[in-house]
Amino acid sequence: LQVVPTPSHRGPTVWALIDRTRTRAGREALRERLLAPPHQAADILALQRAHQYMAAAADDYRVLLGRAATDLFE
Repeated sequence: LQVVPTPSHRGPTVWALIDRTRTRAGREALRERLLAPPHQAADILALQRAHQYMAAAADDYRVLLGRAATDLFE
């Protein structure tokens, strides 16, 4: 299973399974994270804590992002 699509690869990729981004900046950030994941335990744990924090406040983020009309920006 390829991580990101390449011109020479056909078939499923991790990218196709998880990419739900709506902006170019989001796609670029996701691609960068997939191609250069953290390797140190402290960095991985920091990302996990950040994700947990954001997940706990997901409804608040959704409201704020909705008010910001982020779909209008690239």
